[in-house]
Amino acid sequence: MDAAAHYKGLVRLGRQEFLAAAAPAMLLRHVLHAWPPPVPVQSPITEMLAEDVVTNKVEITPVPRNAEVQVYPLAKKPGAAFPDMITIGRTTNNDVVLPNHSISRLHLYVSQRDNQWWAADNGSKNGSWLGAERLSPRKEVRLFAAATLRLGELQFSFHLASEAYYLLGGQ
Repeated sequence: MDAAAHYKGLVRLGRQEFLAAAAPAMLLRHVLHAWPPPVPVQSPITEMLAEDVVTNKVEITPVPRNAEVQVYPLAKKPGAAFPDMITIGRTTNNDVVLPNHSISRLHLYVSQRDNQWWAADNGSKNGSWLGAERLSPRKEVRLFAAATLRLGELQFSFHLASEAYYLLGGQ
């Protein structure tokens, strides 16, 4: 089961259960997919011309969109290196793995101190951005709720578990 399905399952249990089981913070990524895959379909088109009614079949391609939410919990893997930070990168030894060509092996790290979250780019090849500002390598910046974070070509939003509960469908 992927993290999104797991967290949506936790949402169904209720807010208290979600907060007890969820990582304290997470990155959410919204990925748009065409639904269904674009395939021409026959659709009747009716035209009113003077006193005649003409119905023709024409091909159209449906374009409704469906957003998939990917969830990346910010939590340490058991036995992972760097106990004081959560590592994010392309390789499987990171706490959060992003298998994408624009992501460096160890791209970014985050940490929590005094109930505040911090992030720093690890000198990645394709960079990291907080909002519109590029992060300087190894210089920590504070993360605020709902902050937009871009790593390479992937964009995420940072959320505490208490707000992610609602964003994942909780009421």
